[in-house]
Amino acid sequence: MQNHFIVKAASGAHIVYQQGLKKYAFSPAGCLIDRQKGTISDTMEMPQRITELLESEKRCVLATSHRNKPHLSLMLFTRPAGSKMVILSSRDETTKVKNIKNNPEVALLLYKTGAGGGGPLSCTLHGTAEILDRAEDHHFREAHYSKHESMGNFILGENISIIAVKIKHAVMADIKGGVQTWSLEEKTDSEDIF
Repeated sequence: MQNHFIVKAASGAHIVYQQGLKKYAFSPAGCLIDRQKGTISDTMEMPQRITELLESEKRCVLATSHRNKPHLSLMLFTRPAGSKMVILSSRDETTKVKNIKNNPEVALLLYKTGAGGGGPLSCTLHGTAEILDRAEDHHFREAHYSKHESMGNFILGENISIIAVKIKHAVMADIKGGVQTWSLEEKTDSEDIF
C-alpha cells in the first residue's frame, strides 16, 4: 500500500507522505515543509538499513560518464554524520575528476558480503558530485582522513580533490529479493518512497 502522493504547487511538485492521520509535505529537494511555522527543513531521513550500510562500509564503486562513455573507480568513502552526502577524494588529473567536471551526475555502488550474520546487501546511490574548493574543503578532508588514515596519500596533498556527492536517490537490495527505495526527488509511478 502506497502512503505518498504527488501534489503540484507553484514551486514545483511536492511529495505528501501520510502516516496515520498526520500528513507531511516535502519540497522537490526533499525538505520537510512546516506550513504552520513557514519553515523548510531537511528532515527526510534515509531508511535505517541504508544509513547503517553507509556507516559500516568503507569502499564503493563510483560510476561517472562523459559523452556516453562510462567510467568505474574503486573508492574509499566517508559519510559525514547525519548527512545525505558522501565524501570521496581523487587526484586532480584522473578521468573521474574530469568526468565530474563535465557531468556531475554520478552513481555509487556499496556492497556488504554478509559476513558476521546478515545476508549480502547492495545499495546503489544516485547523486550530484561537486569538486570542493580547496579553501573550503578542510572539514571534509579531515573527516575523510580520520576514517582512512592509512590511505592518506589518496586524501592529503595539493593535487588531491575532495568530492562531495549529494545523495538524491538510493536503492538497496538483499539476497532474498527485497528492495528498498528512497528518494529526495519527485517519484514516478514505479517508485516507492521507501
